[in-house]
Amino acid sequence: MLGCEGELYEQTGDNTRAMALYEEAVSLAEAARDERRLAEVLFLRGYLRGVLGDFPQGLSDLKRSLALYEKLDLPVEMRTAVNGVAGLYSRMGDLDEARKYYEDALRTMPEGTASRERVVVQHNLGRNLERAALWAEAQRQFEQVLAQSRELQYVRGEVHALRGLAAVRNASGDGVRALQLVDEHRV
Repeated sequence: MLGCEGELYEQTGDNTRAMALYEEAVSLAEAARDERRLAEVLFLRGYLRGVLGDFPQGLSDLKRSLALYEKLDLPVEMRTAVNGVAGLYSRMGDLDEARKYYEDALRTMPEGTASRERVVVQHNLGRNLERAALWAEAQRQFEQVLAQSRELQYVRGEVHALRGLAAVRNASGDGVRALQLVDEHRV
């Protein structure tokens, strides 16, 4: 309940109250030796710490959450934690480490199956590659995100993929095609 209440406060922008609730939830889960609940609230606290710029503590919480999910053999939750770790490395500017985690998450997903989860991870990997100016690799990721998003009829994923492809085109000096790609989402 404390974790859920913390999420509600976090969504309203009251990060101070959310953090206090996450701290309390971590203490209770540790005292109860409830590893699953501990992993959940460590993830929440670690993510918020990262958002607030407390990168070392956020990373520590996220990695501890990941280790608990691995121990409990919870693959979906593990992927969520892996993505959290990757996202935090990306915010820290460590694009190589972020890339490793995004690629690890993709390896654990079923091949050839489009899903929103895959779309999100591939998009994040594409953004990471874009930030690293690895344009050809970023383009491949965004093209796959676009195809999967269209297969799923997932408009948000499609728009993000088109934005990524436009950024790749713009970086290669093709501003006209970049604008055409951005305009595709309006149709």
